Amino acid sequence: MTTIRQFTADDLFRYNTINLDPLTETYGIDFYLQYLARWPDYFLVAESPSGDLMGEQKQPFNVFYLT
Repeated sequence: MTTIRQFTADDLFRYNTINLDPLTETYGIDFYLQYLARWPDYFLVAESPSGDLMGEQKQPFNVFYLT
């Protein structure tokens, strides 16, 4: 079962494999750390039972992007 939880700074080192689509922008670590510090409640991640990251949410909407 997939678990939705708060994104942590350590997740940034496992994150880039989510955005494999060439049309999806991936920013540098400084952008994500600033975003995480400013809006931690809006930064969520979907994690598989094996610990793999499956999706992320970076905005205050009820939309969750799964890959």
